[in-house]
Amino acid sequence: PVAYTNEGGFQTSEKPSVALNLVLKLQPLEWLGMDLAYSPNYWQSDGSVYNKSIQTYSWDGRPSFLSPQQSSLTVTNTRNVQNNLRYTLNIEKTLGDNYLKLLAGFQQEDYRRDDLEGYREIFTFDSYPFLNAGGQANQRSYGFAEEWAIQSFFGRANYDYRGRYLFEANYRFDGSSRFAKDNRWGGFPSVSAGWRISEENFFSLLKNHVDNLKIRASWGRLGNQNIGTYPSSSTVTLQQIYAFDGKSADGAAITNMANREISWETTTVTNVGIDANLGERFSIVAEYFHKRTENILLTLDVPKITGLAAPYQKVGIWA
Repeated sequence: PVAYTNEGGFQTSEKPSVALNLVLKLQPLEWLGMDLAYSPNYWQSDGSVYNKSIQTYSWDGRPSFLSPQQSSLTVTNTRNVQNNLRYTLNIEKTLGDNYLKLLAGFQQEDYRRDDLEGYREIFTFDSYPFLNAGGQANQRSYGFAEEWAIQSFFGRANYDYRGRYLFEANYRFDGSSRFAKDNRWGGFPSVSAGWRISEENFFSLLKNHVDNLKIRASWGRLGNQNIGTYPSSSTVTLQQIYAFDGKSADGAAITNMANREISWETTTVTNVGIDANLGERFSIVAEYFHKRTENILLTLDVPKITGLAAPYQKVGIWA
């Protein structure tokens, strides 16, 4: 244990990163505002693991065994870049007893990751643990990259009449690179309304007992794309071993089935509620809530004779 602690190699890790949030706000008119925001994020992970071969000895000083048999070095590098761009346009206006607020916007987010790994054994000079100093007999390298992107157009409208009638409508139009071109985009609306009955003239007789009484209702739909990066494409997997003429050889093959018909999972939520304040010490909140998710993307069993991994299918329902 003392030898391994003092002479057994090392493990290092460095993780530099930088994140920025750049915002530009414009107010050309009293009722008109514009916001532009760009948030780049970069983070990296560099690591090295050096397992040094240690000579052990028996009680009488004779060499016993090496552990491990060969010194080895593994070097890894991972780079991640994520960008987020947002633009919104805001209109806010009061006309007599009417209050109107409109919002329109665009957002784009993209991400890319690159991984690289190298491995070598047999280091003649233990004091120089770098890849180019290792033997080439069993050297290995590994690397991959992945990326995804999403775009969204969205809008919202709010209307308020004397704090008595409240209305809001939202709409999102989202596109994801995880789906095939023909099924990439999905629209997701939502609406909500509220009626403050306690603000009506006919309610004045009950004001001494009920400070606030409001009925509200909402309905909305959202999309989900929490699946793999390329579920709609059959990808080629490298480093597949084949036997040719009695010898093994590297090759490539399609190992998964793809489904180009998959698209957004959709979650629909309905809510109806009543809020009431009876004096300063007592309040009532009553809710009816229903949530249903359709087109849940699942991988179902396929015949083993295909030799391929199962694709995602729009088959799940949760309610």
